[in-house]
Amino acid sequence: MNLYRVRLCSVGNIDFGQNPERPYSPLKWATSFSLAGCSRACLDYISKYELGGGNWNGGQIFKGGVQIARVSYNGRIWEGEGFGNGEEIKFNDEDDVLRFFDGLRQMQVDPQAAENPILSGDQLDRVLTKVYSGRVKK
Repeated sequence: MNLYRVRLCSVGNIDFGQNPERPYSPLKWATSFSLAGCSRACLDYISKYELGGGNWNGGQIFKGGVQIARVSYNGRIWEGEGFGNGEEIKFNDEDDVLRFFDGLRQMQVDPQAAENPILSGDQLDRVLTKVYSGRVKK
């Protein structure tokens, strides 16, 4: 199971008389089981703090402590550290959502109590079957 961390941050936009050397919004980190989740976290952050393209300074995606990609202001994901240096990474939202729920199935409320999962595999399958109309594989 992949776990990604994405950096959420911004700087002042010089076009609006803001200091580009100072943060415009608080530095935050989000985690996700999918690239789609990283993109969504960035877009939510941008919306929450009403950032413009000149403010966006975050979106760096890390896996195992190494930066593997970056989310641009429009939510697109690019290989490597920059926007122009790598190929765009295409992702399928539906596949990433299903992978997320597969990851949830493996998570535990209390790591000491392996017999107390958030939902049992059968319970989660029933929930997902309702949500995705039978598209969940057992």
